[in-house]
Amino acid sequence: MTSAHADDSAVTAGMRVSTADGVDLGEVKEVTDTQFKVNAFYQPDYWLDLSLVASVHGALVTLAIPREDLAAYRHDDPDGATAG
Repeated sequence: MTSAHADDSAVTAGMRVSTADGVDLGEVKEVTDTQFKVNAFYQPDYWLDLSLVASVHGALVTLAIPREDLAAYRHDDPDGATAG
C-alpha cells in the first residue's frame, strides 16, 4: 500500500472505488478539492477524504483503509458530518 496521498487530480467521476482489502464500494460520483462522493451499492451515498486514496490505476481508486475501518471515515456531506 502506498503511504501518503495519491495524485488527487487523477480521481474523477465514474471511477471504481475499492478498499485496501479489495472490497468494491461503488464508483466516484463527484469530486471536490478535498473529498469525493461514493455512489455506493444498495446504501446511501457518502463522502470520503481524498487523503484516503492510496493509489489510482486506470479507472480504479484504491483506498488506504480496509472495509472494516470505512465507517470511521465516511461523511454524509462534504463539510464533514459523519455518516450514519
